Amino acid sequence: MRILTIFLLLSLPGINYAQFQQMNMNQNSGSSGFDSTGVSRDSSNVQFTTLAFTEQGSGMMQRESYSLDRFQLYQPFYRTQLINTSLGNNGNAFQNLIYNPSFNRGLNWGFRTFSAFTFQPENQIFYDAQSPFTKAMYVQGSKQENYFMLLHTQNIGKSLNFGIDYQRINSEGFFTRSTAAHSAIRAHMWLRPQKSRYQAMLGLVYHNGASQENGGLTAEGDSLFNSRSIDNQKLYPVHLQDAKNNVFQNGVVLRQSYDLVSKRNDSLQSKGGILRLQHTAIYGFNRHAYFDESPDSSFYGGFVSSGINFTAWMQRRVVSESALLRLSTRPDTGNLVKTEYKAFVRQQWIELESTPAIGLDSLKFNTLNQSVGGFFRLRNKSINLFAEAEAFFAGYNAGDLKLSGQLTVQPGKNMKLIAGLESFSQEADYQLHRFVSNFKTWNNDFSKINHLKIFGDLHFSKLNVTLGASNQTTGNFIYVDSTGSPKQTSTIVNVLAFSLKHQIRFWKFHLHSNVLYQQASNSDLLRIPEVQIQENFFFESIIKRSKTTIRLGIDFMGCTAFTSSGYLPYSGLFYLQNAEQNTGLLQADVYLSAKIRRVRIFAKAENASFRLTPEDYQLIYGRPLSGRSLKFGFSWVFFD
Repeated sequence: MRILTIFLLLSLPGINYAQFQQMNMNQNSGSSGFDSTGVSRDSSNVQFTTLAFTEQGSGMMQRESYSLDRFQLYQPFYRTQLINTSLGNNGNAFQNLIYNPSFNRGLNWGFRTFSAFTFQPENQIFYDAQSPFTKAMYVQGSKQENYFMLLHTQNIGKSLNFGIDYQRINSEGFFTRSTAAHSAIRAHMWLRPQKSRYQAMLGLVYHNGASQENGGLTAEGDSLFNSRSIDNQKLYPVHLQDAKNNVFQNGVVLRQSYDLVSKRNDSLQSKGGILRLQHTAIYGFNRHAYFDESPDSSFYGGFVSSGINFTAWMQRRVVSESALLRLSTRPDTGNLVKTEYKAFVRQQWIELESTPAIGLDSLKFNTLNQSVGGFFRLRNKSINLFAEAEAFFAGYNAGDLKLSGQLTVQPGKNMKLIAGLESFSQEADYQLHRFVSNFKTWNNDFSKINHLKIFGDLHFSKLNVTLGASNQTTGNFIYVDSTGSPKQTSTIVNVLAFSLKHQIRFWKFHLHSNVLYQQASNSDLLRIPEVQIQENFFFESIIKRSKTTIRLGIDFMGCTAFTSSGYLPYSGLFYLQNAEQNTGLLQADVYLSAKIRRVRIFAKAENASFRLTPEDYQLIYGRPLSGRSLKFGFSWVFFD
């Protein structure tokens, strides 16, 4: 804890990490600031965007980045959190310890614990590559860990781009029965004829994964781990001997837009505007199945039938959204104020089915949600005001409502202020309402969750500092009690958060810091560490003749003590446990990375501090972090 305190003093407390992270992702990726149709024919110029491209008249895209920053933190769960809160292996279920609830936009079936490793149709990425572009990344680690990523994209002429993105995770893990394997693919196609009013964005996703479940260490296993009497972690006794989760999904998204007026000869265009008709169609299929070939009633607390060893949940969804947009094509220069808006009608059809096994009642449910909404944007060179709303008037989610607004002010080149609020009322995940399985069953009638978030971020680009603060209030809060059953409380839960992200340079030494402070009003209902840190201290040197950048550094990741949650493998939910409080975490990874022209490489000793710090911390109850491991990785990009 002394070492943790030193790094906290170096970094100072900071703000709502989830908010400033999203802002800085845009800054670090290098927003191009011009329409992609005007991209110069530089073979190394690769731009990417999302579905949001068709909803902004300026057509902003982001540049593909080849930086060494965070390159060694390749695990997918680091995209959303500061510290590693998986079950001990890349590809196992994970828990996000940053409190930041989001609006579901209709029925959400739940089963979120493997979401870091999947691709969602709505999050498809589209590219503009002036030459064929390929990027490959491979990581090899201890315990047969392999991480492989391959992206290829290319333009055909000036009007069509297509590509494919593949991700593979495979790892045996340090503990008994913790093997995980995930394969995910997404393909994209972007048609946008330069002289046509029509464009289409098509994306397809596929995922197939499996994660063995050991139920965590037994009391004997935990004792052996803390006593350090056995070095081989696979010899620690665990609860489950033959259990696993299977995750499968596929989906497609198609967005089509048509400009109702010509881009050349019309009065609206002369005023710098586009009137756009847009339709988005989404289809998705998800399947989550849990198997235990040798169920143990002492772990589950009893069965309906000891001969029933699996449960499977399936979801089919179809979404159709029709929208009318008025967008401004004028550049963000001068003080001329530009306005943009969108109005939409949305339908979401959902079918859920649970097939636990013969002898148990299956569950079938379907609904047709209908909603209306839109956004309004007002912007000029230094101000951007954005407000949006969505209201559900029919279906299972009738009465759900979201209102949000955000103001971005840039008074000078080196300062940006973002402030806003988000308020929503919505049904909880369907999984929390109704769950049918051999291991546990519940049927709840919860009230809508009410959430209000107020936030502010302040970025100083010259100082490389981002500050922010937020306050989140949740009414009708839902938690999972010590028996594994969801409960709702009338007690209001409030979370005040501060965070800081900064970069300091002294000669060739650098310190990159992420610090988050969260204070929950009721730790009996919401248990998260008050402080999380991620410090990257490194020495960097450039060999000019060979155009090589070399870094030698240490990643420090840690948190203060808190009572961690337990994990239920059959439902994928995290529950409140009172058996043990951890002593906080400080993990150190030592690494060497380099960039040699278009190749990036790294080698690191992950959790190099293992056995040098107290052993009784557990970020997830019964799931100690893995031991020390050596990992190697590289990323290579190709053009033409």
